[in-house]
Amino acid sequence: MEAHETGHHGACKGLRSQKMRKESLRVGFLGASTVARKAWLAVHRAGHRVTFIGCRDASKGRELAERLRKNIEADNETKKAAGVCAQQSFVEPSIGSYMDVVRADNVDVVYISLPTSKRPAWIRVCAEHGKHVVSEKPAATSAAELVECLRDMASSRLLFIDGTALSHSQRLQDVCRAVAQLGGPLHINAHMSFSASPSFMANDIRLQPLLEPYGALGDLGWYCIRWILHIVDFVLPTGVGGRVTACNALQEESIDGAANGTTSSASSAGASEVAAVGASERRQSKRSAPAAITEFEGNLEFSTRAPTLKDVVPEAAAEAAETITASFRCSFHDCHDQTIDIFCRDGTVTVYGAINPTAEDRPHFVTQHHEVVAASATAERQQSNTAGATEAFEGYEQLRERNDVVYSTAPEETDGAHQMEQLWRDVGDSVMRLGKGEPLIADPDLAKKWSTFAYLTQVVMDRALEAAGQHVHNATTSSADA
Repeated sequence: MEAHETGHHGACKGLRSQKMRKESLRVGFLGASTVARKAWLAVHRAGHRVTFIGCRDASKGRELAERLRKNIEADNETKKAAGVCAQQSFVEPSIGSYMDVVRADNVDVVYISLPTSKRPAWIRVCAEHGKHVVSEKPAATSAAELVECLRDMASSRLLFIDGTALSHSQRLQDVCRAVAQLGGPLHINAHMSFSASPSFMANDIRLQPLLEPYGALGDLGWYCIRWILHIVDFVLPTGVGGRVTACNALQEESIDGAANGTTSSASSAGASEVAAVGASERRQSKRSAPAAITEFEGNLEFSTRAPTLKDVVPEAAAEAAETITASFRCSFHDCHDQTIDIFCRDGTVTVYGAINPTAEDRPHFVTQHHEVVAASATAERQQSNTAGATEAFEGYEQLRERNDVVYSTAPEETDGAHQMEQLWRDVGDSVMRLGKGEPLIADPDLAKKWSTFAYLTQVVMDRALEAAGQHVHNATTSSADA
């Protein structure tokens, strides 16, 4: 179950009817981070190809390419051994600056894994150069900033998808259907955490608010909010509460051209491009940074008709909850946990490994269907041993059915269980050409869906932060301008 579009315009139908067959996309990377290594293999398995790497240090780009060459060759051998047709062989990508990637003729889609505070500028530059974008999340430092980016993309018929892989998994759709079959959600609890090492707390970019202003909220909290929104079919909450429960001390951050992700080639670009990457930020300096959020708790309330089984199977008549509540906690201090508990009218759904399931921790969820049955005659009246009072029981709940749904992670599987691969398949499915030689444009309905997911998640995250009385992204702007 995903957000339902309000309608299909005739023009959109006409566009889809003319859509040509899918093609292998050429992907350019901005950044050579750890997450970029994960994304590259997913791009490959989805049938696309990385053609360009943009990074500050060319040697890091070459190192990334060499590492992925070995991974892709090993992946192809594994598939052959399993009797599955291997994907295309590795092709050496070009290495250059960020602006080289954006300007390249052999790049259709730009994948942005730069720090959050730098993503909006590069999204706008990509829009200027007609490039589709897959950006890591959050894509901006505020919902208002993200709206401007999405407008630029939409006006050029370009696709924007954030890098929240869980939104593309088959498991998510199955979980939402299971929730509907159990009568719809009443309360959702999301908990995402890990126990960060001292090295992580001292060095990780998520602890540098000038680059990653949301801290744990923008990292683990984003996943909590996205899961909750999927379950309530992407309606906005009517009530939002938030509380920063832990943060690190105020600190000084070194902000220079390297940290900002700017390059000399960007400096030699046109005036609009120079503005986009922020030429003034290339001065090396020490800036006082706000404390980084390392733990956050939020509460949401939705006044809506929740999706139920009748939304999936029209003849069903399950009742809907009028008010749904949700709570979430994200922490860099708790034990490792990625659990979603969904309490429904007729049972519960529990999702394990909700962000990044692995072959060892396979993606799965558990449903428990409860039903109220009449109490037996002998149990209708029961004497209390403690107070001597008589308690009347007219009925009780019993577990009618329990299902543990586990998904395969075998290398030959291509059914969407590998959620990051499915993300890149969805990228390919969301763009089209209207004719031979025509530009690659976004499918309007799919582009609207994916951008709406990103925008609503950002809106809820911003409201939770505001409710906590923390304006980290505003503080970031103030200190950067000082």
